[in-house]
Amino acid sequence: MKYGLEDQIWEDIRSVLSSEPGVVKATLFGSRAMDKHKPGSDIDLYIQIQDSSSIVLSNLETALDDLLLPWTFDLVSSATLADLELLDHIQRVGVTVYQGR
Repeated sequence: MKYGLEDQIWEDIRSVLSSEPGVVKATLFGSRAMDKHKPGSDIDLYIQIQDSSSIVLSNLETALDDLLLPWTFDLVSSATLADLELLDHIQRVGVTVYQGR
């Protein structure tokens, strides 16, 4: 179990991430990355995408929701992130959970 989630759940999440060709990398951040999560903590993912299209993020949100997991996803896109403090947090504590081809 990594970051409070079973390996099969991570495999399902990676499968969704790999289904979108625009995804370059996904980084887990927040309480799960810092190992301070609670059972109901959301899954915070910073998604690096190839272009500034919001369609990739929208497709990911739908596909991750379709997994019917008991946690919510908080997706942040490299194309829209303007909060420098959040970006600093992601760079300091983030854990790569998916690397595209």
